[in-house]
Amino acid sequence: MGHTKRVHHLPPATDASKRSALPKGMKGLAHYQANNWYSSTPSWSFEIVDHSYSGSWTWHDLGDKLPSLFDFLRQMGRLTWQEINESLYRPKTKAAHSRNHAIPVAELAREARDRLEELGLGEIDELFVFRVDYAGRLWGVNIPDSPVFCILWWDGNHRVCPPSS
Repeated sequence: MGHTKRVHHLPPATDASKRSALPKGMKGLAHYQANNWYSSTPSWSFEIVDHSYSGSWTWHDLGDKLPSLFDFLRQMGRLTWQEINESLYRPKTKAAHSRNHAIPVAELAREARDRLEELGLGEIDELFVFRVDYAGRLWGVNIPDSPVFCILWWDGNHRVCPPSS
């Protein structure tokens, strides 16, 4: 079997000494067997959803796109994490690149990094982003060695991590 890429977003949950480093509200979510992660389908958690934020991105921008977002989550929920990570987006003028992927927190907009600190999530090294549509992104945290994706932000205008110029 070939080597599969694993992305750890928080300390591995299988290491009991590091489990306490998980942000409050996430500790009970980290209980999955590491070797099942890549072949598992995602589970969605709203434990850390930041619904009260109203800055450059906000859940209020979702408006009439809510049914589409639920359809997207249902569709992603049928895929394995391997399929999700290998999903590509092929723009007409550029080479294919990952549709859904991890992004280091250091690459996020200052506003997003500051908001993570305000939420007590400053120890997270990277977030995972789902490309939902042309500009819409669903941001969150993958719990290591777990199929759980903790939904954090809806970014309907690509503001959490604007594209490079």
